[in-house]
Amino acid sequence: MDLRELSWFDGNIFADPSSRLLYSSDQAQPPAFARKFLTAEPILIAQPNTIEACSQLLAHLDKERVPVIPRGAGSFALGGAVPARSGVILDISPRRRVLRLEKEVMTVEVEGGCRWSDLSEYLEPHGLDVFTCPTSAFSTVAGWVATGGAGIGTLKYGYLRGLVEELEVVLPGGPVRRLTAGDPELDLMFGSEGELGVIWSMRLRVRTRQRVMHPVLVPCDDLDATAALVSEACRFSPYAITLYNQARMRIANREHTMLPERPSILVVYEQAEEAWGFQQHLASRGIPTAPRGVASFLWNERFFPIRMKKYAPGMLAADVVVPRHRLAGFLAAAEAAGRSHGVEVFCEASFDTPESAVTIPSFFSDPRDHLGYALHGYLALTMARRAISLGGRPYGHGLWYSLFRDRGEDAQRRRALKRRLDPHGMFNPSKSLAPSIKLSGWNALTRAALGLSSVLLRLNGPLSRSRPVRRDPATSALRKAIEACSSCGSCLSKCPAYIETADERTTARGKLKMAAAILSDRNRYSSAEEKVPFLCMHCKFCTEVCQSDIPLEDVYTELESVLAARVEYPEAEVAAFVSSIESKGLMRALGLAAPALATGAQPPLPRRPAQNNAKANG
Repeated sequence: MDLRELSWFDGNIFADPSSRLLYSSDQAQPPAFARKFLTAEPILIAQPNTIEACSQLLAHLDKERVPVIPRGAGSFALGGAVPARSGVILDISPRRRVLRLEKEVMTVEVEGGCRWSDLSEYLEPHGLDVFTCPTSAFSTVAGWVATGGAGIGTLKYGYLRGLVEELEVVLPGGPVRRLTAGDPELDLMFGSEGELGVIWSMRLRVRTRQRVMHPVLVPCDDLDATAALVSEACRFSPYAITLYNQARMRIANREHTMLPERPSILVVYEQAEEAWGFQQHLASRGIPTAPRGVASFLWNERFFPIRMKKYAPGMLAADVVVPRHRLAGFLAAAEAAGRSHGVEVFCEASFDTPESAVTIPSFFSDPRDHLGYALHGYLALTMARRAISLGGRPYGHGLWYSLFRDRGEDAQRRRALKRRLDPHGMFNPSKSLAPSIKLSGWNALTRAALGLSSVLLRLNGPLSRSRPVRRDPATSALRKAIEACSSCGSCLSKCPAYIETADERTTARGKLKMAAAILSDRNRYSSAEEKVPFLCMHCKFCTEVCQSDIPLEDVYTELESVLAARVEYPEAEVAAFVSSIESKGLMRALGLAAPALATGAQPPLPRRPAQNNAKANG
């Protein structure tokens, strides 16, 4: 696409190779052959400043028959925001304002790129909070609408759909609509995964903030006993229930050694009386509970569900909703399948209703071992298929689960709406609502292979066991960080450089993806692109929120040394960048400047890499 055609566009446009690389993937790391066959690199990334600019852009792209792929924080792991056809990524992530709080009716209106963590923080001084939120607290509100809306608090307050009073959406071709409870299209936007339009803003209900939560952790002898406790816990109106298998508790103990290494259930109540009632019920049956501090520790880890990724170069998982009465059997089958492949399966199941749980069995793998990783990818798909055979369903579809095509009534209505709103199939094309011929063929072959899973798993197991997952012990901090990064996007939430520039290459996730490409292909990027990572305030916020606990300050030192040996340090650009952030008071507004100065430290300003270091590491 000729960028001169978009000279009228009110917003940011990124069309350089490094940005296109970043936006060609999300949190998932699928096997290389699947990625090469099913995904494409975008033409460019567009970030509209206003809803009018978004509407005008969509009208232009529809006229030119250019595919559009909406994107939030890129934290969905099923490929919903990954281009299946080359087109324009429409990134709403920078549109993150809280627009209006109406305390008298207990609602708040926010832009689609607002993070759940930012919204909760905004509401706190008003004594308010959201009813529910995803475990990825740094994801966008629009992204959670698009991917279904089940998370923390859903057990008590229901899916997000029941809490949203209005959506403002930009439909394919550019029409702007405000959808309310009386509009039949409103329900269909939830779980639509960007195939029906761009969710620009929304109005949702909020509640009085619960200052103290009351977690109860119950270790059990086996998975059956753990699952059986759910119905009993539900008698006391829990806010959230999460079940963990023994391996999941053990991996959480690797650094803290305080959790019981047994299958366990964490039940969280809003009221002390509710928690007390459940504990008394357990005591009457002679069932002990873990100390309150241990339960609180596990509850406080709820926003870091993939922290264990740091222990291996890669991780694969299934993401399914399983009926409660089949949950123990499913988890046991997943563990057995993992053992046959020489991997330990970590299971976490969060109940969305008293009768079902969003369940994620995960295991370590190594994407550098292409054959072993492909075998493990097949194993993850067989776990999802097993859940479906037990009456479950995939939590979402995206690209990687499009083979499990939903044929329910809501899906049929979405497909009909898709045909009406997007007759040319340009909106997030070639996904579950309107798969391409290539994707349909791929899915047919995959389904055929899954039909032979009993045979193939027996063949794959010995081969997989012969390829154990290892992390190279001797490697640089930068290479370790590239492996450990989970691509969760937590680092984007309050990064002052990202908020200032809207350029993901200034974030930890962006820098590490760029570094991986630079270390493997030194001539891929221009000098202008390789200067972008120097735009950093070194405020250390990204280190604080990093799920993988990466020491990012040390990593940046090494990366900047590598870059300084390749390009001239952009002194003027860095000075202008710092001046702009200081003039706006951005660091203080984010709560990042005051703590550093209060301890007597120097202000967290960018540093120029030492030239001798740069030459030594070049």
